[in-house]
Amino acid sequence: MKVSVKSDMQAKQITICVSEMDLERMTRASFYQSEQIVQQIVNQIGNELTLETLQGRDSDQAMIEREEQTWYRKEASFGSYQTLYGEVTLARHLYQTSAGGAMRCPMEENCQLSFGAATPLLAETPSFKVSAMTPGEASQDLTKHELRLSSSFIRETAQIVGRIAIEKARAWQLQAPSPRNPRRSRCDGA
Repeated sequence: MKVSVKSDMQAKQITICVSEMDLERMTRASFYQSEQIVQQIVNQIGNELTLETLQGRDSDQAMIEREEQTWYRKEASFGSYQTLYGEVTLARHLYQTSAGGAMRCPMEENCQLSFGAATPLLAETPSFKVSAMTPGEASQDLTKHELRLSSSFIRETAQIVGRIAIEKARAWQLQAPSPRNPRRSRCDGA
């Protein structure tokens, strides 16, 4: 089975083509098996759309200005990212200053890929799951949805999400609201 996606920004439409699919097998299979086939199709469509979205946020400018520095484009290199629909691999541009050293990837910055190789939506899913189960159990649970992630990847992603949440909480300085009219209960000694 192959899935292709063609978008037309001016017409505001996306054309999705699913080819080389055995429709007869799908209709003869049990309903459960048919649902699994539908899930595979939806995952492939999600994968293609996510890939297109990532590519649309890449930069191909010869140089960019960030943090009062000039960064120069290097040869495009391949990067792999985990999405809610599976892994995607694409060529993206990296930039480096004339002094060398660290590189930056505008596509990753523009897509808010702060979670290692995980996209934000993917990072949210296993992080939520590890609040109620172990990373190994979360890994098993996600395989039901055709998502194959190692327990170490899930653990590392959840830790990154947790660190970001702590940083945000400090920046936001969250405090619980105090009640305007506190009421006494019989347990308060009244």
